[in-house]
Amino acid sequence: MLKRLIVFIFVLLSVSSVYSFTGVGTGTSLDPYNISTCLLLNETRLELSANYQLINHIDCSDTVTWDSGAGWEPIGYCKSSECHIFSTDFPFTGIFDGNGFNISKLYINRVRKNIGLFGNIKNSEIKNVELIGMNYTSIGDSVGGVVGYSDSSNISNSKNSGIFKITGKYIGGIVGYTSNQVTILNSINYANLNVNGSYVGGVVGYLYGSNISNSTNLGNLNVIGNDVGGLTGWAHNFASISNSSNSGNLSVIGSNVGGISGHTTYSNVLNSNNSGNLNVSGNYVGGIVGGSSSSSSIPSHISNSKNSGNLSVIGSNVGGISGHTTYSNVLNSNNSGNLNVSGNYVGGIVGYSYYSSNSNSINLGNLTVNGLFVGGITGNLYYSKSSNSNNSGNLNVDGSYVGGINGKLYYSNISNSSNSGKLSVIGGQVGGINGNIEYSKSSNSNNFGNLNVSGNNVGGINGNLYYSKSSNSNNSGNLN
Repeated sequence: MLKRLIVFIFVLLSVSSVYSFTGVGTGTSLDPYNISTCLLLNETRLELSANYQLINHIDCSDTVTWDSGAGWEPIGYCKSSECHIFSTDFPFTGIFDGNGFNISKLYINRVRKNIGLFGNIKNSEIKNVELIGMNYTSIGDSVGGVVGYSDSSNISNSKNSGIFKITGKYIGGIVGYTSNQVTILNSINYANLNVNGSYVGGVVGYLYGSNISNSTNLGNLNVIGNDVGGLTGWAHNFASISNSSNSGNLSVIGSNVGGISGHTTYSNVLNSNNSGNLNVSGNYVGGIVGGSSSSSSIPSHISNSKNSGNLSVIGSNVGGISGHTTYSNVLNSNNSGNLNVSGNYVGGIVGYSYYSSNSNSINLGNLTVNGLFVGGITGNLYYSKSSNSNNSGNLNVDGSYVGGINGKLYYSNISNSSNSGKLSVIGGQVGGINGNIEYSKSSNSNNFGNLNVSGNNVGGINGNLYYSKSSNSNNSGNLN
């Protein structure tokens, strides 16, 4: 193995010293190499630390015949059987400026990881790149329309359209995998992603310690796998998504699915909106975030975000904003999408809140549920808080523990909330505000909605109290 390593490095260094970019320019920041053809684009790999710019639109339709049908070889990647060893040794480290011109019909059909126009970049800047009609078929990890794997780099003002047919993980419309403070700014994905694998996002597959800002996904995602989101599949390690949106539809067989992020850990989603519909067979599904988790000292946040997409789910822990929150805060967020769910723990805002808080949130969507623990705001509060929230969506439920605000509270507090939605329930422990509260407090909340219930333990405010307190609350709805 050591002998093969030495030989490969010798060959690579020899090739780099003999061949160089043949077009106009010197590769400096003041005089970048000019790219006018797909063949010159291909020469970018010869000087990985240089500066490049497009000077016109580039037609790469011939790449379908390159390399015996394997197509484009990603820049910043090795062409060796030992690619899994060298995949981070020879990244593109320069600057690439698309100048607003497009690259059309780029074709890739390869079995390997780090797939994209650029396979691997580090300390690099990619900007103003637009891919049109790309066609990627791959079996491998870290696949992105523009960049497969990005480390400590910036990608801005980039667009991608075309088709992905991928088997693997870390798949994104713009970038497959980001690491160490990568910034994705003002970028749009139009491509449809068809993936058999996990960590899939319309913009970034796996967002590690990085940021997405002012970016949009318009492509549809069809995925068999976990951790799928309209913007990113998983945001982890102090990542953030801000001022971004998704309008693509998600059809997923798998868990941790969100209109913006499938899964967030120690990360935040701010000022972001989803209007795409989610059709999911799996658990932990949310209009904004599927599952959000963190720690008591560093909670995650979902704030000032809106979902208007409809959720159709066979599974549990489903919310108009987030399916499940652990040590996470949901603030100033609204849901107007309808939820049709066969499963437990369903809420207009959060399905299951665990050591978390919800405040200043509004649900306008209707909930149709076959399952237990259903609330206009939260399905289940466990050692959590809910305040200043309102529900006006109607609840049609075949199951117990149903409330206009919360289905069940356990060692939790709710205050200053109101319900005006109608509750039609076949099941017990139903309340205009809370279905069931145990060792908890409910105060300063009002119910205006009518309750039509076939079951026991029904109340205008609370269905059932157990070692709990309810105060300063009023009901003006009718009970049938």
